[in-house]
Amino acid sequence: MERAIIDGAAEAIITIASSGTVELCNLAAIRLFGYDHSEIIGRDFRALLGSPLARQDSFLLQNLLREQQTRVSRVQLTGSRKNGSTFPMELVGSRIEFDKQRLFVGIIRDISHSHEIRAYIDTLLGNLGRLLETSLSSEQRSLAETAVEAGKAILAITAESPAWAGNDSGYLNEGSHSKLTHQIVPARRGRILLAEDSQVNQILTVAMLEKAGYRVDIVSNGLEAVQALRALPYELVLMDVAMPALDGFQATAQIRRLPGQQNRVPIIAITGDSHAQVRERCSAVGMNDCLTKPLDQAQLLAVVERWLPAATSFPEAGSGPALDWEILRQLETDTDPALLDRAVSLFINETNNRLRHIGEALASKDWTRVKWEAHALKSSAGTFGVKRLHQHALRLDEACQQSDWETALTLAKSIDEVAIPDLEMLTHHYGQQR
Repeated sequence: MERAIIDGAAEAIITIASSGTVELCNLAAIRLFGYDHSEIIGRDFRALLGSPLARQDSFLLQNLLREQQTRVSRVQLTGSRKNGSTFPMELVGSRIEFDKQRLFVGIIRDISHSHEIRAYIDTLLGNLGRLLETSLSSEQRSLAETAVEAGKAILAITAESPAWAGNDSGYLNEGSHSKLTHQIVPARRGRILLAEDSQVNQILTVAMLEKAGYRVDIVSNGLEAVQALRALPYELVLMDVAMPALDGFQATAQIRRLPGQQNRVPIIAITGDSHAQVRERCSAVGMNDCLTKPLDQAQLLAVVERWLPAATSFPEAGSGPALDWEILRQLETDTDPALLDRAVSLFINETNNRLRHIGEALASKDWTRVKWEAHALKSSAGTFGVKRLHQHALRLDEACQQSDWETALTLAKSIDEVAIPDLEMLTHHYGQQR
């Protein structure tokens, strides 16, 4: 079943051993690189990386293969085809353990068109900038300024997708909860929990959902699904029915007994069995709908959209507006626009790093680091008038000081949910000023 899913996927999928050897690839990967199946299997993946960045890319790949934690990672590399041509590519995947062997399973995307378009737009904007420095009539200046704004809008759109966005380091790790990258992620349509024990299916399903603009968290069994719903407010659950520890039927029964609104979250069954009896059992335990493997993107999105509201509001994290406009107006008065724009950008990047550090500290139970990052976030968010994040970080800092680890854990796990929409609002405000 999994082999059929892999070969039927439109995107290139590859499995790499910790030594760098290609263990498995699908038909899309064969078409992408132009080699026969026998020429790729057993080959060192580094041989598929093209110059002039092969040495740097090999280093990035080596770090990826040495990754100890099981989490989705993303790296941009330069690929080399059999005919000698090179192309920019993105490798997204996760480490798995199979038959006592550590493997990396990933999706490869050719992102050459995105780089070309962004390069053309950058050149166009540079020429328009020089044009605006010359003597123009009011009508000519208005047309040139309109063209500049259109170019910036195109760059903003291409930056919203990981396949388009640049990355200064070329390497990005994502924990079980979505993090901010160098570009603020676009407003999401809903937060989904995927309960699936097959990491191949995890990667494919997440790719289809994220491409449609959804945020997805992953758990590997029913017990983790129940725990995740206790900790965070999800708007929809995709539940594989056959999982270890606690299967999808048992997990759904427990979720329906949870207190509060979470017991009413829509749950969509994912099953490899299309028999009517299975669907009846799904309905009997409280599942709302059913999808059959292998998943088809159109079918998946149609079912998700059926059960999610057309527009999802950001989660509440305190009363009142997200941004303190009085503080921001004072900053605008006290500084010049260019300096403030740069300061906002630095604040967003710094916050991104601190959120990532909190996630890493949670994984290692380093509460001293969590407290340190929360204390710093409390201060910086207050400086820029990001009220909800400031209040959330303040509560997290206080919980750590009081050794209230249960509260601290809940606050640390949910801090992304507060930070992302607030920072999007800040980015949108200052983006309009440019």
